[in-house]
Amino acid sequence: MILFVQSTNATGGADRKLIFNLVAPPTEGNLLVVAIATNATDADGISSVTDNAGNTYTRVLYERWTPTASPVVGLWYAKN
Repeated sequence: MILFVQSTNATGGADRKLIFNLVAPPTEGNLLVVAIATNATDADGISSVTDNAGNTYTRVLYERWTPTASPVVGLWYAKN
């Protein structure tokens, strides 16, 4: 069964790293998914994603809307 549990937002991403705060601690066994939209000008944009619970995320998707322009969208996940 798939359920939506919580959402949050973050801004910044200094040094191409995004760190954000979860509203509530995740339950063991949850799959955590992060969607990112950025106006990155370099090819890689955000290089890592972590949260305040210590989860490290794996990048699944990172694509530009068009081959030569911003914005860039990314999808990251962490198994908890």
